Amino acid sequence: MNKLIFALSICSAIFLQHARAESTAPVYRWKDAKGEINFGQVPPRDRPYTLLKAGGKKPVTATIDGEIVSEGNSGLSGDVDSFLKKAEAEREAREEAKAKALEAKLEARKKCDAARERAQFLEERTARRLVVKAEDGNYARLEEDEFLKRLDAARQAVAEHCE
Repeated sequence: MNKLIFALSICSAIFLQHARAESTAPVYRWKDAKGEINFGQVPPRDRPYTLLKAGGKKPVTATIDGEIVSEGNSGLSGDVDSFLKKAEAEREAREEAKAKALEAKLEARKKCDAARERAQFLEERTARRLVVKAEDGNYARLEEDEFLKRLDAARQAVAEHCE
């Protein structure tokens, strides 16, 4: 019976020591190549990181992107909500930036397509075949020099709006 109690006390001491060691493990935060935020107990070797929770009972200063979040002992439970809110705001800002970049890319594509269509239209025709409305309201054939100006402008638009 004494051996059983002794064995149980040894096992419980080992378990408690292991549980204490796990609860005091350090926590690191870093951004990966895609800009996603990661957490772990081992800091990355190839990226800058922030120590959020230090192991042991030493005082720790936690920072998020250089801003001090917490000073004190290793528990950051009071700052977890503010940290999560800030991480969520960063994620939303990234998604909004991606949406704006996509919208700008689509707009640039539309401008490129329109410029190419205009240049192709002019390249397929000659000045003799194009009719424009004159200042007096009547229609007249496009002069050769005006046609060449418009063709050059269309080609410049293609060069400007298309890669």
